[in-house]
Amino acid sequence: MKANPNATNSDNYKVVITPDNVTMDCTDELMECMSDKSNEECVDEYNECVIPKVDEGEIISELLTLTSLLDGKMERLITSNSSGITSKKIIIEYDIKERDQGSS
Repeated sequence: MKANPNATNSDNYKVVITPDNVTMDCTDELMECMSDKSNEECVDEYNECVIPKVDEGEIISELLTLTSLLDGKMERLITSNSSGITSKKIIIEYDIKERDQGSS
């Protein structure tokens, strides 16, 4: 089943309309494919299913919103190691509880 190149959802993601009118995005299509075909075939089909790149700032904004809904704290880090590899990490901490002073 291939993505319909003209079908998009409200967020402009490519979608698949199955014969029984079920709407699937690329990830749904990949999961369904894995039950019927080899992983390599499915990954090739998944790579053909175009999903637009979302701006990193928009993703961070959504994570901040989710963190707020969880009444949590979000920490953003940039890490590097002695091999010169750098990465970004996001840590979301929520459901923070302090131990009772009387407990050990």
